Amino acid sequence: MKNHRPQIDEDVQRKAALDAFGILGTLPEERFDRYTRLTRRLLNVPVARVSLTAASALTGTTADDTPLIDDPNVRFYAGCPLNAPDGRRLGTLSVIDSKPRALNNSDMDALRDIAAMVSSELSSLQLANIDELTGLANRRAFYMIADQCLRMCARDRRQAALLMIDLDDFKLINDTMGHADGDKALVDFAQTLRNTFRHSDVIARLGGDEFCVLLTDTGLDNAWQCVERLRNDVNEKNLLAKRPHGLKFSVGVIQWERDRHPCVADLLREADRLMYTRKRAKQQPGKATLSDQPRKGPQEVMHGGEQKLPA
Repeated sequence: MKNHRPQIDEDVQRKAALDAFGILGTLPEERFDRYTRLTRRLLNVPVARVSLTAASALTGTTADDTPLIDDPNVRFYAGCPLNAPDGRRLGTLSVIDSKPRALNNSDMDALRDIAAMVSSELSSLQLANIDELTGLANRRAFYMIADQCLRMCARDRRQAALLMIDLDDFKLINDTMGHADGDKALVDFAQTLRNTFRHSDVIARLGGDEFCVLLTDTGLDNAWQCVERLRNDVNEKNLLAKRPHGLKFSVGVIQWERDRHPCVADLLREADRLMYTRKRAKQQPGKATLSDQPRKGPQEVMHGGEQKLPA
């Protein structure tokens, strides 16, 4: 069951997604200009534009009803949304005229078709930032999106936490069942991450069997609740998959602190160290029950925003 903690502002998430494409703040590109020229010609309008910071439904309206248009000479506006492959709204293909007018069905179909082509262009840019096997964000995209989210958290004084996750004994799956089954296990785990966490949480595969999740508006206790929910979901998946070797994982959980973690790399480094501390503890007799459980009273204590295993 998904967590219903407050979601991060959608505009911030949209901007973070666009940051991952690497096109915000760049000069106009011919790849998009050709679509605006085509739109102007087909719909016979003086202005067409691709906007990557706002989204509107396909509709015609006057300037009085369109808050995005503040020019009093604008008498008509229509916009068709541009969507990422995962359905997230990224922007708008819009047409503007200084004369009142209406779009007929053919015009609306043309606007939708061109918007779909622009969305495809955006998708091609996104491919460089997506892990090919699992469809999650890759390391490059995670750094860009997480950096944007943490800047937002710093500005609005929101909490954030990071989970660094490493699959246990994954090499055993590859060695005994083959790499095809190993890839299937990675895909299944990635899907379980998607099902467990919110759409606003930043989920990435950093490489190999390492994953991470950035949770915004989340304190340390809530982060551990998310870990337990993930563990339960993975156990259910293991029962359904009936693999000889079920998926298990070790996790490092750390609370983001602005002064201690000025950049995403600092946060990842600490979470990674904690994760390997917990993984090693699993292999030591007498500590297995402590190595991967959430903080419960004296079992683990807070120190500088991180989790410490007892001596």
